[in-house]
Amino acid sequence: MPDSQIENLLTDNSFVRWITGNASAAETEYWNEWVCGDAERQVLVKQAEKLIQLTGADELSIPDPQRELKKFEASVRDYEQNEKITDKANNHRIQQSKSFFGAVAAAIILLVVSIGFYVTFNAGIESNPEDQQVVQRKYETAYGEKKSFELSDGSVIILNANSNLTYTSSAQSGQDIDVWLEGEAYFDITHFEGDNQRMFSLHTSDGTVEVLGTEFVVKTTSEGTQTVLSEGKVKIEVEEDSTGSNTTLVLKPDERAHFVSGSRSIDLQTVNTLVYTSWINDKWHFDNTPLEKVAQRIEETYGMEVVIRTAALKQRLLSGSIKSTNLEIIKDALSKILNEQVVQEVDGTMVIGQKE
Repeated sequence: MPDSQIENLLTDNSFVRWITGNASAAETEYWNEWVCGDAERQVLVKQAEKLIQLTGADELSIPDPQRELKKFEASVRDYEQNEKITDKANNHRIQQSKSFFGAVAAAIILLVVSIGFYVTFNAGIESNPEDQQVVQRKYETAYGEKKSFELSDGSVIILNANSNLTYTSSAQSGQDIDVWLEGEAYFDITHFEGDNQRMFSLHTSDGTVEVLGTEFVVKTTSEGTQTVLSEGKVKIEVEEDSTGSNTTLVLKPDERAHFVSGSRSIDLQTVNTLVYTSWINDKWHFDNTPLEKVAQRIEETYGMEVVIRTAALKQRLLSGSIKSTNLEIIKDALSKILNEQVVQEVDGTMVIGQKE
């Protein structure tokens, strides 16, 4: 295996936490998926485990390079001696030695980065923030799909259908987190005080939502970005307009803000937040919601066209809850509530109502 692959893994703090049993649930899930079914990656993991065992990286203190080099050389000699004894019985010494030395060729790299490992497992020692490993994760959902995941600081994100999200953060406590969203997602952001306090910044094509700790939903469409706040406080900053200035607004619970890049105005309304957050519990809640808005939700979630036959039917108001994970249940419920025909045509289009 190329030494650069081992080097990249050993300088990834998230990987080291996983391989030494100190990873978060989200990190564990990511690395388990990364290695699953890939023989080459499985070999890399075994090699990394061997290197960490040889240098005692799971119990690191600030290293003395000369002492660590001697320890490494002694470990290699011990390993070679054990291999020779074993190989007298199975005659595979040459092949196994080559395999082992392919793995330990990057051991010097491990010594170079061991101070970084020390910071990971001994957080009490100060370090330069620029040296912290930056973690980047990308998530995507298809139509009809929803994903939930937890960040290393305990924050929870639920990504709705047909959406994608990227976030970057440092492993160091108190470091800011940046997220980029296209689509819709729910955020439950952990709040920290004192030295551990950090800013969580959510970026869309229209602006930025800045958070210290709160629960909210953000949705992006071709018509702009919508933010609905359930708990806490967030600040919205809309990108510069033609005058070269930004527009900012602090959002309070039960408020909905809609904003568009380049516009100095932010549309603010008081709303029933359940209408905008119920999807995280596999339900859609409506509160005097026009049918055309319900149709839009179906289109965004399931990737199908919804045709409402009459203008009057588009404005019919719906209230109540409906299970959102089964399209057949949705069609049957709408048909009963509206007392109208709801059918799905051969091309996948959902048609509501009779022709005028």
